[in-house]
Amino acid sequence: PYYYIPFFVLMAQHVEKIESVHYNAILLAHGESTASSIQQVINTLCGNYIFEAFNMPIDISADKISSYVQKYLVDQGPSTKGNIILFDMGSLRQIFREIKKVSDQKLLVVNNITTAMALDIGLRIQQNEMFESIAENSQKYGSTTDAQYYEGLSNKKNIIVSCISGVGLSKEIKKLIETTLSPSLEVITFDYKHLYVLLKNNNRQFFSKTQLILTTTNIDDDMGINIINVYNIFDKQVSLKLQRILLHAGESLQSSNSLIEKMLKFLSIEGIRDRLKILNPDIVIQESQTIVSHYEDFYNVRFEPKLKLNLYMHLSLMVERMLTSSTSSTTSLKDMSLSSREKEFISLSKGILQPVEQKFNIKIQDYEIELLYQLLKDFIFA
Repeated sequence: PYYYIPFFVLMAQHVEKIESVHYNAILLAHGESTASSIQQVINTLCGNYIFEAFNMPIDISADKISSYVQKYLVDQGPSTKGNIILFDMGSLRQIFREIKKVSDQKLLVVNNITTAMALDIGLRIQQNEMFESIAENSQKYGSTTDAQYYEGLSNKKNIIVSCISGVGLSKEIKKLIETTLSPSLEVITFDYKHLYVLLKNNNRQFFSKTQLILTTTNIDDDMGINIINVYNIFDKQVSLKLQRILLHAGESLQSSNSLIEKMLKFLSIEGIRDRLKILNPDIVIQESQTIVSHYEDFYNVRFEPKLKLNLYMHLSLMVERMLTSSTSSTTSLKDMSLSSREKEFISLSKGILQPVEQKFNIKIQDYEIELLYQLLKDFIFA
């Protein structure tokens, strides 16, 4: 016991420096000396005792790793700012879950450890950086490295986008959301198979921050998650549901409605892209949207999403028909007895359609205006 007396004398000058480290930082690596070798390099370069090291057998289980870490954390003081675990291989989520069981402090787990990575984290710990800053920077070490510092899919409110037709469509919808809604909502894209596996293998807690899942197919919801097929937003009830979800997530009414409008336009472009043979769908849809807006403004109505889709498609295909048609206009409107409403609609339509006629050098036949009237009369004169 008397050997302890000189130990305290020798360590007295180092106590303040060691106590300045406010994180429990641990290196876990398979092999007889892998972890301790990295530990020696990092602690020496940092000039302080930053990392504890555990050299582990190759066949060690996650439960055993957890027991090692649990014993170490129990011996440490509860005043630390968080626990930081770096390990060389294994399941990131499994290690996170196992260690989280033994401590309710903030936890960062980083896999595929390298000396450079450990040094970067060690220096950040030495500089007493905030836990969130260390955690966020740990996600930038490279494509072979992964990090987790929160339970579940994300620590931010998020929207998941998954399209069965591929990630290309998902990325386009993600771009629409990110440029319309506030940055407080994270947008995560998955291919459909990945999402299916996540929904099957995880509980509601895993999706606790998920406000909405947007897909291009119907998915059964057993966990109480809001799941919407994007093509169903053309239905008024579904679009209102989407609006309510976004409002509940903290978005404004204006941004929510704007996103719905943009998605209607985008999905319309996708829907008619294969049908148009000559014209650029993006340009034609923009013109169609302007035309529909003029009708809405004049008659002081707001058309249902499904009707808008129908109008976008009808107008876009109408423009191309007029562009490729070799027949002259034969009117049927002048030969019929027109009501005052019909006359008003025809006169208005000629003015609304004139910019399109000039832009594409076409003449909209009276018959096309009659078709528009048949499409809209029940909505503008309801």
